[in-house]
Amino acid sequence: KVTLSSYEHSVEVIVEDTGIGIEPDALKEVFNEFYREYRVRGSENGSGLGLALSKKIAQVLQGDLFIESEGEGKGTKAIFKL
Repeated sequence: KVTLSSYEHSVEVIVEDTGIGIEPDALKEVFNEFYREYRVRGSENGSGLGLALSKKIAQVLQGDLFIESEGEGKGTKAIFKL
């Protein structure tokens, strides 16, 4: 699910999925370069750079990127604010 909201001086894009979710302890690590949660290592393609690069791009644009998840099996929400 993708939601776009506009405000007087900002925009917000929220991307939500119903996938495997992210464990609470891992949320602080997801923006580290090459980080891949142990549950997907070896089972999914990826380098662990996507979120790190996305956050840096958001910050260069004077915005930010946040990740929320209630844990395993609860999906994930990415919030991009600009």
